[in-house]
Amino acid sequence: MRKFDGLEGLSFGITSGVITILGVLIGLSATGNKIFTEIGILIVGIADALSDATGMYVSEESEYVHTQKQINKTAFYTFFGKISTLALLLFPLILFKFIHGVLISFVLGISLISLLGYFIAKGSKRYNAKTLVVKYVTTTIFVSLVSYLVGNLASTVIQ
Repeated sequence: MRKFDGLEGLSFGITSGVITILGVLIGLSATGNKIFTEIGILIVGIADALSDATGMYVSEESEYVHTQKQINKTAFYTFFGKISTLALLLFPLILFKFIHGVLISFVLGISLISLLGYFIAKGSKRYNAKTLVVKYVTTTIFVSLVSYLVGNLASTVIQ
């Protein structure tokens, strides 16, 4: 028995949440439309949280090694991690001026993914904390950059 059933779901939900929400945030921020960006993040975040929880449920179930309780916990924690991340990263956008909200959300997202990498590395003997944090942050920044470029291109083409 593991110390904390559902940990993989929580870590997946947070990681996926940071990367998805920052990707959507940075991509839609290229439009310069705060309300459009907030609505887009909310819709994508909720749909993706439900999708990830369902995907994790099916994945765990298809391994044929988990109890139903473990499967349910993993799916719940995936959803919880994703929705919590959505709320954390959407809140500054709602509270502050558009550019400030984007920057604060970005810093929060990078901080959260860094902490997650650090704690995963510390909980394992296989990973170096610095290496894992750099890998997670680099991936998040890459996704954000690509999303910004796509958002900027789409904004230019549509207008």
